[in-house]
Order: sequence, then structure tokens, then C-alpha cells
Amino acid sequence: MENFLLFGFPFYKSIYLLKNRLRIQFFIGTAFSYIVITVQALSQYKVKLILSKAGRTNVK
Repeated sequence: MENFLLFGFPFYKSIYLLKNRLRIQFFIGTAFSYIVITVQALSQYKVKLILSKAGRTNVK
């Protein structure tokens, strides 16, 4: 039992820290991808607005 406490506890703690680190990296990655997707959508929306304005001026 003492051997398990000596060797198992740090191992368990490292697995726990690794899980937390992976979870944080996953959260950062998903947040970054969401930001990229929103930026792309906004830029496409701006391009559509500019194109529609240009189309209106061309129609006139």
C-alpha cells in the first residue's frame, strides 16, 4: 500500500494535470476556431454589403 502511495499518487496527479492541460488546450482551440469562423462570416457579410452597394450604384 505504501508503494502505491509513493508511486501511484504522483502518476495519478500527472494524469490529472495532463487532463486539465488537454482540456484547457481544447477549450482554447475551440474558442479560437469560433473566433476565426465569426471573423470569416463577418468579412463575407461585409463583402456582400460592399458588392450590393456597388450593384446598386451600377444600377443607378
